[in-house]
Amino acid sequence: MLILTTLGMLGTALAQEAVVPKPMAPQPAFVIQIHDARRSEIIDMWSPDAVKLMKFKTKMEQLPGAPIPKAWKVLSLKKVMEGVVAKFQPEENATVDLLVFESGSGKKSLIPRWFLTRYDLFLAETPEGLKLIPPTRSFPKSLTEHLPLISYVLEDVKSLQLTSYELFYQPYILKKKTDPAAVRGEKFFLQSCLACYSDPKKMVDAIRAATAEAKPEDVGLPPKLDEKDWRALKTYVKGLGV
Repeated sequence: MLILTTLGMLGTALAQEAVVPKPMAPQPAFVIQIHDARRSEIIDMWSPDAVKLMKFKTKMEQLPGAPIPKAWKVLSLKKVMEGVVAKFQPEENATVDLLVFESGSGKKSLIPRWFLTRYDLFLAETPEGLKLIPPTRSFPKSLTEHLPLISYVLEDVKSLQLTSYELFYQPYILKKKTDPAAVRGEKFFLQSCLACYSDPKKMVDAIRAATAEAKPEDVGLPPKLDEKDWRALKTYVKGLGV
């Protein structure tokens, strides 16, 4: 009887222990990872508490398409990147040329690294989480670049992947870079077109099929596209294998 009672008590204790929920580890607020030919790993991770301790500065910024500027509490990603680069392998600093931001819903914002180096990008603190915004008021010259700045606005940013156009868009990289016009077209297509179009192949086919008299807007490109860039795009797609 004593043995049965003891076993019963032990079983009850084990059952109680089994149903006690274990505390969940807090999800990171922001993750920075590198993905290149050598490695794919997380190199920095911010907890929600760490984000609260960061020094956000108030800046007046006007989002693309917004009627008036607004005060934002922001963190400079240029300064963040300076610390990240210190963790790079020697070869990685030269190969990483693309920043891929991703939201909690899986939406992506693709930004050339040179934009961050030349200007900046901000992570704004909002009730819904971190928000990516371009520095259009802090750096007005950024508006003159042939870039889809509206796509640089991203809600609920959760991660940043440091990678390269060559890895991310391998089918759209020229195998031969002997024609300067084709190289110019490749750069324009990768940095200005791909961020806006969910089907790059459809855009390539449309440019390739364009007649000599066709205008950029006939294939869905901005009507104010420079004639030199338009010719370069047509030269570029002729050299692609896709």
